[in-house]
Amino acid sequence: MMEKLRWFFGEFHSGAVNQIAHFIGFLLLGFGLGAGRWEFVGVSGVFMMAGNLYNYARGRYRKEFWETLPLQIVSWAACVAGAFFAANALK
Repeated sequence: MMEKLRWFFGEFHSGAVNQIAHFIGFLLLGFGLGAGRWEFVGVSGVFMMAGNLYNYARGRYRKEFWETLPLQIVSWAACVAGAFFAANALK
């Protein structure tokens, strides 16, 4: 399981376009939580998924994309929850 997580957070998220999409997604997540704008939080997930879909469209990790889709959604939700609690702890 740890090896699959290591692969998911490393190799699966490789590529400049994917990493830029995730960077923009995390910026939107931080802004959305800081400003209390939940539409930005939702769009952050769209950007992060778009980076993974870009890799899928290029033919990388086609089988693994569908296998890890639940993990992708849970990871995004965990980032949102963690950032939400951190933002509220700092207020």
